[in-house]
Amino acid sequence: MNDIITVPLAKPLTYGQDTLKQLQLRRPMAGDLRGIRLAGLSDMDVDVVTKIASRCCITVVTEAHLAELDPYDLVKVTEAVGGFFADAPHSQTTPAAPGQS
Repeated sequence: MNDIITVPLAKPLTYGQDTLKQLQLRRPMAGDLRGIRLAGLSDMDVDVVTKIASRCCITVVTEAHLAELDPYDLVKVTEAVGGFFADAPHSQTTPAAPGQS
């Protein structure tokens, strides 16, 4: 799994004068998940998905923008965000655990 995922949108979002045809999501960090009930992600809780996605989207979008997603696109964004939790982060080396050499 990459640390950045591009989600093409079947129904692009209007964003000011522009149109977003895709969303680029980066791997969330612990701070991005503050105040979020992660079990809501597996329940496909729209509020949880849009909150995480808005915090991790490379293009600045708000939860209100993401509330306009087509249901098909919402499922794709949910799968992308969930994928970050299913796979280990990409790294060049694996550091030893504390106390181990």
